[in-house]
Amino acid sequence: MNWTLFFVIIIISIVTVVISSLISYYLSKWLAKFVKRVQRIDDRKDLDKLPPPKGEKLRQIIRIVREVSRNYKMKMPEVGIYPSQEVNAFATGPAGNTLIAFSSGLVNIMNMEEIRGVVGHELSHLIHYDIGRILLVQGIFDILHLILSFLIASWLFQPSEEERRTGELNIVKWIFKEILFGIITAIMRLIGILLILWYTRKRELAADKRGAEIVGIDDMLAALRKLLELENKAWVVDGVDLTEDENVQQGEPNSISLLKFNPEKKKRGLLDLFRTHPTLEERIERLEKLKSQRKLPGII
Repeated sequence: MNWTLFFVIIIISIVTVVISSLISYYLSKWLAKFVKRVQRIDDRKDLDKLPPPKGEKLRQIIRIVREVSRNYKMKMPEVGIYPSQEVNAFATGPAGNTLIAFSSGLVNIMNMEEIRGVVGHELSHLIHYDIGRILLVQGIFDILHLILSFLIASWLFQPSEEERRTGELNIVKWIFKEILFGIITAIMRLIGILLILWYTRKRELAADKRGAEIVGIDDMLAALRKLLELENKAWVVDGVDLTEDENVQQGEPNSISLLKFNPEKKKRGLLDLFRTHPTLEERIERLEKLKSQRKLPGII
């Protein structure tokens, strides 16, 4: 093995992953605002002009975000709303330059108790620096995957004694090695994806717990139970099937999302390993168990 080449590849891999991760991290807020057409509301003078109850809900959201930011000594994130019938919210952005955005569908459908739970959850992601943590885990995996792929390729495609002696390449053996290499690297990639998804699910559970500490466990449970109610039935409002909103399939770049629901995805089994979020039933069960152990009235 050419160890000089090996170390050059390691350095290039690390530099490439670090640069791409930093770009994703620092552009995440701008990309999310652009893709979702987020309208900032926390500094808009026309907020008072919005008709109730929507205007009142948005004012309460801003008040909660401001109070929590003050309590945790963090810079207040921008607060925005984006046009979509989906019931969703997300947090994104680098530390000190963050954004929390809510879909218009969420603001219209949820009551204030449920919205408080959503705000608490999304703020928890920012308090925990979850966006940076997940990007870090992804970056570490990408580096390991590149290094292991190089080592496996170096071992697998080493010419045999016969090939060195004759100078001829065994095409059949080479094709077999190519297929084997593809299978091995695909398995490694799959294992890495599963580990990253497992980690994101753990962060969601941690955000639920911290959200309960911020707004109170009853409000956090109210938000999750509302989502479960929507997930368990065909949800039609004013003749529109909100489970088929085309925007539901459009992700927020490098953001942490709480609320996406889709009744078609309620299957159990191995597919649960590919979830970015734990099931709502599991999240509710964990919070109910926590509630039975100790009271969490919230700080706001």
